[in-house]
Amino acid sequence: MLALAATAWADPPPSAAAPELLRLRQSLRTVRYTSATFREGQPPSLRGRGRSGPIEAWVWPDGTAARIQRATGRGASEVHWLDPSGLPWVTVQLAREGAVDAVSHQYPDVAVDLAGWTTATVGPATLRGPGAAAVTADDARWGDQARLTARYVAGAVDVTGTGFAEGLSEACACVLTERTTALAGSTAGLRFSVALPRPGLSKIGELWAFPQPDGVLVLSWTAPRSDDPTHPELAPGRVAVALLEWLP
Repeated sequence: MLALAATAWADPPPSAAAPELLRLRQSLRTVRYTSATFREGQPPSLRGRGRSGPIEAWVWPDGTAARIQRATGRGASEVHWLDPSGLPWVTVQLAREGAVDAVSHQYPDVAVDLAGWTTATVGPATLRGPGAAAVTADDARWGDQARLTARYVAGAVDVTGTGFAEGLSEACACVLTERTTALAGSTAGLRFSVALPRPGLSKIGELWAFPQPDGVLVLSWTAPRSDDPTHPELAPGRVAVALLEWLP
């Protein structure tokens, strides 16, 4: 899906940041809290801010949380990823051996089975995807009809430019329907919603682009489109982004 060329993305810097790109140019700080309360459809409530506490949160300059990690005992923890407005996005249960359970919050929640997921390194990142990974010199792919793809493109790339979005649309033969900011680890990037109309098998998906000093990591998740308006078929891709780890 992602036969990409960085030269197709050359574009002058935008004159002003669009509202959906607000988080892309902001930095996160780490804050400790003593308690966190989660309510469906609302940003979490964090209390007891201090130098120590069982809850570690990554917080945007306006106080909105981007990630919340809570220790649950015996080396285990619960990690909540939040969207740019602070609403729950993905929750991952971690044990000493790694992620063991994941939920995508799409109202209703969608549980994602991590059994059989495998890892692969692409550029500066290690990723996990459903099933066996097919790795080449250029990318890694998991799955068939529902597929996760990761590719690292070296070179200077402005992910906010119109040329970048046009290059993505051309590469995947898809229609970009939405753009917002996203987070992988502590790296802010962009998330695009996409539609792939095909005769006999319409698909939808999401694309993510995370800039690095010497390139950009581009991920895509596509799946056959369901009739469910919450589109639970998008959940595995969102969990894969939450599980991404950058190499030292």
